[in-house]
Amino acid sequence: MRIVGSLTGLFQTYALGNLEKDEALEAMAKYADFSSTAINGNIKEKLWNLTQGDPLYNKALFMSRYNTEKDYTDEENIKAAYEKELRPGGKIYATWMEYMQKTFHDVNKKNSNKRWGVFR
Repeated sequence: MRIVGSLTGLFQTYALGNLEKDEALEAMAKYADFSSTAINGNIKEKLWNLTQGDPLYNKALFMSRYNTEKDYTDEENIKAAYEKELRPGGKIYATWMEYMQKTFHDVNKKNSNKRWGVFR
């Protein structure tokens, strides 16, 4: 994180918010096609309720290494992949840990500067 943070001229960060419902449903269909995962309209609605159009969650579910059955018409397969993505080793977990690490670093740096009388 420190190395990437020091290369700010080379990397720019853009926040990608949740997709609108119609965009999210279309993205799910494309991810399903790309990942050769079976889905149907009912399941897309359930996935929308689960992810609320969050691009990270949608991508993680379809591109997950835990999507071994390639069949999300069975809700148990979705549940199994989702639960594993939320644990260590999963993409969703890793992304949240990266976010928390940066946040803790920034908050601790700010608060330590106040504590020791160091101001920028």
